[in-house]
Amino acid sequence: MSADARDWAHGWRSPLLAALAAAMFAAILAMIEFPPRSIWMDESWSASAAALSMLEAAVLTLRFDLHPPLYYMQLSLWGSFGQSDAWLYGNSVFWGVVAVFALTLAAARFYDVRAGLAAGCVL
Repeated sequence: MSADARDWAHGWRSPLLAALAAAMFAAILAMIEFPPRSIWMDESWSASAAALSMLEAAVLTLRFDLHPPLYYMQLSLWGSFGQSDAWLYGNSVFWGVVAVFALTLAAARFYDVRAGLAAGCVL
């Protein structure tokens, strides 16, 4: 391995490990009460949108919601693999863990590993 490749690999190793650790921590925290005991109004709206096709979810969102339809379209795709409360809740857990991983990795690369872990834990 060349010196440049070693420097690149070493420069990414610590931030990547920190991001993986923060993502695993976030996933464990999300699983403490998984799935939640009951769903709320916005979650039932999301579950209803997830039961529709992607086009129907987009039309529903454009007609009755102020937010762009991308979330409900991807939730519709996620819902095509299952419709249980736990499965639909897993979509939020998945995107939350991805967000923690990305923020931790970015902050660790731009600042340092401690800043990355702090940012990931705050998120």
